[in-house]
Amino acid sequence: MTESIQNWVENITIYMIFVTLLYKLNVNKAFQPYLKLITGLLMIVLLVEPVLRLKNVDFSEALQQEMSRFQVDSVRISQDIYQEKSKEMILSSYQTQLQQTLRAELSSYGLYLQNMEVEFNQKESYGEIERLFLEVSYQQNLQESQEDLEAQESLTKIRELKIKQWLKENFQVPEEKVEIKLKK
Repeated sequence: MTESIQNWVENITIYMIFVTLLYKLNVNKAFQPYLKLITGLLMIVLLVEPVLRLKNVDFSEALQQEMSRFQVDSVRISQDIYQEKSKEMILSSYQTQLQQTLRAELSSYGLYLQNMEVEFNQKESYGEIERLFLEVSYQQNLQESQEDLEAQESLTKIRELKIKQWLKENFQVPEEKVEIKLKK
């Protein structure tokens, strides 16, 4: 009888050390609620173990089931986090590619891309551009005289329409979702 009580106390001690290490090593806060749930269930099983042994209930099978559930939940959460990070990386890469392509295209119009803000659709059609804001300026080598500046301003609307049409053709961005601001 004293040996079973000693084993029970040892199991609880080992459990406490194990749980403390788990909490210290858990850097991802998304796992925290699940970790608390599983470790709490294990603690309940450990505390009730002597009563279960008196009734000849198989404790090891219950423990294995709980550990299996914990592993499945951990894998599922890891996959969700990985998918989120992948989506963020894809959108970031797409935004970078769009910015580089726009810089090259705008330079053919004598414009320089100062700033770009992109809002993506995160729900229905993932990755579709919801809003595109471009802040452009004339290239410095073109700002030589007041006459050149006035001539360029008269072409601004034509350039804006051409840029919007180019974005529609190459990136399927509707013209009404594009805003272009000329920075002087």
